[in-house]
Amino acid sequence: MDCRYMNVFFIIFLILMVSVIRFIIKSNKKSGTIGLRIADEMVEHVLAKNVLYYQKLHQDQQKEFVQRVQYFLKTVTITPISQAPLNNEHRVLIASSGIIPIFYYPHWFYTLDEILVYPEVFNLNFDIDGANRNIGGLVGDGALKGKMILSLSALVSAYHRATNEHTAIHEFAHLIDKSDGKLDGIPELFFDNDNIIKWKNVMNLSMERMANQPAGINLQAMTSPSEFFAIMTEFYFQNPDELKEKWPEVFFILEKAFCNT
Repeated sequence: MDCRYMNVFFIIFLILMVSVIRFIIKSNKKSGTIGLRIADEMVEHVLAKNVLYYQKLHQDQQKEFVQRVQYFLKTVTITPISQAPLNNEHRVLIASSGIIPIFYYPHWFYTLDEILVYPEVFNLNFDIDGANRNIGGLVGDGALKGKMILSLSALVSAYHRATNEHTAIHEFAHLIDKSDGKLDGIPELFFDNDNIIKWKNVMNLSMERMANQPAGINLQAMTSPSEFFAIMTEFYFQNPDELKEKWPEVFFILEKAFCNT
């Protein structure tokens, strides 16, 4: 065979091989086969030790929760920044924070590629030293679209001490909120038209009352509907009994939403 034809056939063969490899990689990404895998036994141990929500589930639900955590870990990259001492237990806790608000929505998942984990709280310039470091987490936009940024210290604090605040759940609540294209405190994933009206009324009245009775409430909840939803989501999962006692209207509509009833 003429060498020229051999060269042409070789080039065609290389092109086909590259195309096949790209297809395999792309297929693996879609199916979630590229990513971190932690032994189920370790995931179960971390959840049983740290996550009250998991502890209260029935055994079959706990198995489902573990599998949902595994799917999260396989499809979302979790990256330490600035030498954050991130370990697999932390990764499980991050994934758990994402699964908790959507556990009763098994066919829904976040539009999220990567979570960047800083060792401590940071400022708007993402500095972890110096003044004005009061940010424990945020959802990226623009150049950071598809990213979430979390403070490792804030994550650990939420799981290891009694508090109404949970930074990671707060940020996942924002992702749920903006999944319909608007960051307005009204996640259409949870509310049909009738319940949207009910939630708006409850939210507006509660924000007015909280302005006059701020005790025990993160004041940021009164700054916007989106912050109200995120902070009440934290409150609901961290201290449901207190939320039910102090703000029953908020509790019952959130219970209906998060339990998908």
